[in-house]
This record gives sequence, structure tokens and C-alpha cells, in this order.
Amino acid sequence: MAAFGVGSMQGGGVTGGQPMSSQGPSEGDFILVYFLEHQAVGKEFARTRDTWPLHITLVTWFVAPAARQLVADLDAIIPGLRPFEAVLGKEEQFAEDTRVTLVKNQADVQRLHDTLAECVQTAAGEIRDKRWIGDRYTAHVTHHASEKPPRKGTRLDVTEFSLVRLLPGDTCGVARNFHLGVER
Repeated sequence: MAAFGVGSMQGGGVTGGQPMSSQGPSEGDFILVYFLEHQAVGKEFARTRDTWPLHITLVTWFVAPAARQLVADLDAIIPGLRPFEAVLGKEEQFAEDTRVTLVKNQADVQRLHDTLAECVQTAAGEIRDKRWIGDRYTAHVTHHASEKPPRKGTRLDVTEFSLVRLLPGDTCGVARNFHLGVER
């Protein structure tokens, strides 16, 4: 049974991707996101913007040379993170080719972002683009050509987040889902 990332740590193998041991990854490129619709471990999509399921990036791409330690660290903080509701607000143009829907109540998502970014950096993770962390982080959903933009006022129950891994061939895969407030 082939598995990539940390999918095997949830009790079930996934097909495709880079073969890994049942103990999870040793290193790699990752991103932490909240998907607007749950994505199963093993779900794969191309790295291009329009192929991703709609999501809020919580911590942008990072290298985790000690990914097993990162997963252990995330498991350790999860019980202290409580689910919350996020409400989508107005649309905005971020760049010439990037239209987004902002999260109206930034504070809860900001706290989650700050906690996760600190955890990544403590586990010796190198966040690739530090322009979008800490005070410069703005929670949003990027619009995709392949999906309708989310509607203003949409309420999101943020109960989990996902660790997504960059796979060979510029493909990405959901490596692990973490459920807020749940002890492992």
C-alpha cells in the first residue's frame, strides 16, 4: 500500500504520490490550509491555482526537514485549538490576476494562523515567503476560474485544517487532516 505525506498516520493508505514509510514524511514542501469543503487524505490536484479546491491558506508554503516532528508538534497543540465560525466578506482585487473574498472576522483565523506559523517555525520549518505571515497575513479565499466565487455572508465552520504536500510532477496531495480541539 503506497502512501505519501502523513496519510498513513490516519490509519489508511492512499494511492499515488511519493512512497513513504508508515511513520510519515521525513522532509518536504508543505502548506497548511482550511478547505471550504472537506478534502479526504490522498486527494491530489495540480499545483496551479485553478485546480485547487477553494481554501483559506493558513500557513503558506514551507520546507519541513523534520516533518515527523512537525506532525507531532501539531498533534500536541490541536487539543488547545477550538473550532470557530468564519464569515466571508467583501471581494477584493489582490493583484492584476488575483481576485479574492476576504474573511470578515479576521481575528479567529489570525490566531489560528499565528499558532500554526509558530509551530512550523519551532519544528525547524522554513516558511518560503515571509511576506504573508504574522501582521501581514490576511485571511481570504482566492477565486478560481473553475469554481464560482464564494458568496459574501457565507458562514464557514472551521473545525479542521489540512497539511498539503507538494508531490513529484508539480502535483499536490492532502497528506493529513487535523481536527481542532481533538486529542490524538
